[in-house]
Amino acid sequence: MGNQEKVKSPLLIIQGGMDTSVSPQKTDKMMQRLKALGKSNIEYRRYEALDHGLKNSDGKSQRKEVVNDINMWLKSKLSNPNQ
Repeated sequence: MGNQEKVKSPLLIIQGGMDTSVSPQKTDKMMQRLKALGKSNIEYRRYEALDHGLKNSDGKSQRKEVVNDINMWLKSKLSNPNQ
């Protein structure tokens, strides 16, 4: 599993559902184990229609949308650090 179980600060994990570089199923299993350990500080966002490069099946980049989501997540954590 790695060091994720030791992380105490908020952590956002991004996964493309069509990723062939990092298995979405392995990431799902890792998240299940982390939740079983009570790791409520880790949020998982899976973008079903995107690959590892955050592109859709037409090859069009969705990076801007994902970065917007990341920015919103960061803002929520920075405005409420105990969350």
